[in-house]
Formats: sequence, C-alpha cells, structure tokens
Amino acid sequence: MGSSRLPGKTLAPIMGRPMLELLIERLRRSRLLDQVVIATTVDPADDAIEELAGRLRVGCFRGSVDNVLERVLHAARAYDADLIVETTGDNPLIDLEIVDQLIAMFSSGSYDYLSNDLEETFPDGLNTKLFLTGTLTEVNDLTQDPRHREHVSLYIYEHPERYRLGNLAAPPELHHPEIRLTVDRAEDLALVTRVFENLYPQNAAFSARDIIRFLDEHPRSLEINGHLRRQTVRRGAERTYRAAIVGCGRIGCGFDDDPRRKHVSTHAGAYVRSPAVELVALADLDPAKLERYGNKFQVQGRYLDYREMLRREAVDILSICTGSASHRQITENAVAAGVKAVFCEKPVADSLKAADAMIRGCAQAGVLLMVDCQRRFDGMHRQLAQLLREERLGRVQQVTCYYSGGVANNGGHLFDLLRFLFGEAAWVQGIVSGNPSPDPDDPNVDGCVKFNNGLLAMLQSCDSSLFSVFELNILAARGRLALRRFGIEVQFEEVRQSEEFSEDRDFYPATPPVKAGSGEFMLQGVAHLIECLRQGRQPVCSGEDGRRALELVTAILQSARNGGGRVAIPLASSSMVIHSR
Repeated sequence: MGSSRLPGKTLAPIMGRPMLELLIERLRRSRLLDQVVIATTVDPADDAIEELAGRLRVGCFRGSVDNVLERVLHAARAYDADLIVETTGDNPLIDLEIVDQLIAMFSSGSYDYLSNDLEETFPDGLNTKLFLTGTLTEVNDLTQDPRHREHVSLYIYEHPERYRLGNLAAPPELHHPEIRLTVDRAEDLALVTRVFENLYPQNAAFSARDIIRFLDEHPRSLEINGHLRRQTVRRGAERTYRAAIVGCGRIGCGFDDDPRRKHVSTHAGAYVRSPAVELVALADLDPAKLERYGNKFQVQGRYLDYREMLRREAVDILSICTGSASHRQITENAVAAGVKAVFCEKPVADSLKAADAMIRGCAQAGVLLMVDCQRRFDGMHRQLAQLLREERLGRVQQVTCYYSGGVANNGGHLFDLLRFLFGEAAWVQGIVSGNPSPDPDDPNVDGCVKFNNGLLAMLQSCDSSLFSVFELNILAARGRLALRRFGIEVQFEEVRQSEEFSEDRDFYPATPPVKAGSGEFMLQGVAHLIECLRQGRQPVCSGEDGRRALELVTAILQSARNGGGRVAIPLASSSMVIHSR
C-alpha cells in the first residue's frame, strides 16, 4: 500500500473490485498452485489487505516493511511451502498458463531459480519467479545487502556461478517486452483497467494472448502508458562493463538457437543475462549473422571489421570467438585499443609462440586474459578438485576419459580438466584414432598422460557422427566417480563389503561427494570474469592455463605423428601449428 508513485495501488478499484482481489482470482485458476498466500507488512496501512485476505479466505502473513526477503521467507515457512512462486500485487494480469508452465519446468529438478524475465521477452507485468524455500533460506544467511533484502531473488540471479538459473522465453505471439501491463503509475492503472473492462465480461479467465490480441485491435490503448519505460533491477553502485564479441558463430551466438539446450551456451547469451554487462557490439564477416544476432540480442553496434568496432565502441571486455589462427592478432589490437579484459575461446592460439605473445602482451598492458576452459568456472568441478587434492576418496588408482570432436577442439577441454584435477603432466603418448574426427585438420587421438604425481590417465576418442561424448571416470580407493553428459551429471559408487563374496569389496551406488553442477558454464564464466575485474585478481583459467592445455594438445599430436613415442612435458620447443574450429 505504501507506493510513493501510486499510493494504495494494491487495492485500487478496477470494475468496482480491489486490484488485489482480481489478481487472487486469477491465481486460483492455476492447476498446479497448492495455495495462495499474501505476504504483506505490519504497517497499519496494510490492515485493509489482511481484511481482504480474510474475506477471500486466502493465507496472509505480515512481516517487515523494508526486509522483503525475510518477509517472504517467513511467510513460506508459516505455510509450510517448499516451492515459492513469487509474483507481486501490482501485476493483476498474470497469466496462469505461463505460471503453470514455469511450475512444470521447475519440477524437472534442473533449476535453483526459474523465471520468465531473466531475459525480458514477455510484456512487463507477466513476471513470475520460482525458487525453493531452502534456497531463500541460504540467501538469507549469505547477504545483508539492502538491495538483496528489498528485491527477494536478486542475490540468486546475480550469482549464476552458485545457482542453476533458467528462463522461459516468450513465444513469438507474446514477444512484446516493450508493453507495460504492470501497475506502477496512474497511466498503468488506466491501461490495465481498460483491459479488464473489455475482456473480463466475456471471459474472466482471459489470457495473455487475449490481451495482446485486444491491444493489436486497439493500438491507441498503448498510448496511455507508452511513454513509460520498463524498470529493471540491476546492481547498485557497481559499474556496468561494455562487452563486444568478435565472431558470431556457434560459441559466440549460435548455440543458443538450439531449442533443446537447457543452458546458456554462448558469449552473447551470457552477457545479456549478466546484470553487470551491457553487450554493445558484434563483429563478423557475415552480414547475415550480424543482422540475425544483432536483432536477437538487441545489439545496435554491428561491424564487418572488428578493428572499427574497437575504435568506435569503448569496449571493456572483448570476447574472441573466431578460429584460433586469428586470436593473437585480435588480442594485440584489443590491447592497443585499451580493453580491460579479453575472454578468449580455446585453444588460446594456434601455436605456443602465438600464445606466449598474447600472454606477454596482456600482462605488460595490465589486461586480464581469460580462456574459456569452462569447467573451471563450475562449482562442482572446483569441489571435485579440492576433494581430490585432499584425498578424501583415497589414492586415485586409474583415470579413463572419453571424448569426441577432435583433440584440439574437445580434447583441449579434456586436457585442461585433467590438469585442473590432477596437476602437471610429465609426459604424453598418442596415436591417431581409428574413430574419425569431423575436422580432418583436427584429428581424434587416443593416448595417455602421465602426471608428476605418478597417476596415468587414458584418453579414448569416439566418432562424433555416431554420438557425442565427454566423460571422465575416476577409480579411487574409496569409490568410483564419473562425470557424464559433458560435466553436467555426476555419478558415484562407494567401495564397501561385497554383498556376494565375503572376501571381496565392491562398488555400490551412493550419494556423490560433490553436488551436481548447474551446467551454466557460460553464465558462471562471465560472472567470474566480472568478479576478477572488480577485485583485481587472476581468473581460474588464465592465459597461462590456456597455454598449458595447448601444450598438451601439441605434445600428443607430436607423439602421434612420430609413431606414438613419449613426449616430455614441458616441451623443449615446438613450431607445430594447431588447427581447431
């Protein structure tokens, strides 16, 4: 009730009924909601809300005026709610088809936080957010920031490295983020009232599609509040970084076109979802890609020449998503243009000499160089590295890995992960695999890596035309742990007394010692990059880490081309040029 721009708006009359009553009526039509609870304040001005709740026979909890997070959390606990489906009293046009779709998505167990406005595609006023009471309990313990206390789930979606985030995008017919259906000012109330007056008498359960159809037929209605802009909650005093991307191919922009992908998989997708980043420009040699992805990600700056982009756009962060042969030149031009950070795809370069030049140039200019070896950004992989270092599974006996898609392309990720988990390598051996790679210039190689700690890891490659694979299996004294589905899924079997043989010990399914990751590697990478810029520290996957992975790729290719002999690490020298998509 205490709105400064429109006092008393929650109970403002629409068709002679309080706006909040109309919202509750719509929420009660949900097939999947168990109960509706109003979380209001202890301010005497909100006594009328409690009276309305009593008349409508819905739950009502009264709590802090300013600490909205605590109020919602205590309301959830008071009514034994495991899942919180949050909307606000100024969104009376909420669509229950969207709410039920979000609840069904959340029930898959793939998310810690799910909403339809992480990426703003729906009209403003259809916003719904879902998160577990347990997650909000954790947030309550982690932050005392007043902004996080005012905006209930802000901390969750500001930390994609910690929580598995999901977004429901609007279908084409509802893709109208420019339309305001929320009530924040008198003009908003006038538009929402007109919608109710025209649609409710014929169908009290009218949908968002009905609203858009009405507004299409009566476009002058949008003039009522068309001058008002959508409000977005962003981080307060901390600066926003200007990001740009060179290369609008798969990892730059294209992977997110795949409707089956449940996670953000591109640099562009991660930047537009980061509250600390503004994606200001794209560069690519293909005008069609610039138009397509400029429109998709609402980026105005579009350039055929990345050097012109660097001159014009005052870029803070540059993502390099081109072939590895161009990485050195682009990095050198970016450093000269004054960028603060380079986020480079792997392999970091096409040769060790080029990688050394990139590392040296960035260091001399004070530019942060981060390589996209994605699993280092993920909390589960970091937990696993710590667990192995502390030998909580006992001594590791054997490691076997499977990959597809070329030794430089996906094998590069595998070499970096092995180094992250087990330390530096002493030598490698390899032979060209009989299972072909999709890129003849980047063959599949089978082989082994001997680490300085004595561990031997076996690498087996597969034909990606049959299936894609990226797996790592660790057999240790106390159990067997497997990373599957490209590092998204973790499986564990503990060692205990055999149920079949008295003299044996065997493996049996058990709870993994690490929590499965969110799979949001790109979101986590961007969040980590911003954290490094703000705190002035080096990333978990630096230019030097990228170079070490490239060195292992170079060494195993050198072994394969020379009959499979051992190649010592570090390499004494190598002029080999590595090819990768």
